[in-house]
Amino acid sequence: MPEHNWKFSAADVREREHWDEYQHAFSKMLSATSTRWAPWYVIPADRKWFARICAGAVLAHTLIDIDPRYPTVSAEERRALGAVARRLESEAPEGAPADPYAMSVASAETGHGKLKKAQKGKRVGKTEKAGTRRRFRSETERHERAQRG
Repeated sequence: MPEHNWKFSAADVREREHWDEYQHAFSKMLSATSTRWAPWYVIPADRKWFARICAGAVLAHTLIDIDPRYPTVSAEERRALGAVARRLESEAPEGAPADPYAMSVASAETGHGKLKKAQKGKRVGKTEKAGTRRRFRSETERHERAQRG
């Protein structure tokens, strides 16, 4: 059926003459680049669901084999990191939360429409439902709105 041959090219016929050379080069490349610590895996791609299961299995087995662990941080390194964090938090713009990530986590943990508490119990913001959209309003925005009336 001609409509199924849209990818066909006359050059393909000429290139078939070099098939054995291509296969040899391909095999050589795989042998030279597949190592014990970074092996190649052959995963069939004719069924996406099965290819995804195979790729997931390779990842799972590799992670189990290497047994990744969080790095250990000494007390001195923790103090140094804490000092850096405090310095960065002090540079937050006026009215913005010092740690937006912590605020989003607190927001998710406390639920919708409740006042969120930041570190050290300070009240920083409120989540408000507007239709199906939610948006964060900082203390500064609420203060400005109250002043305008």
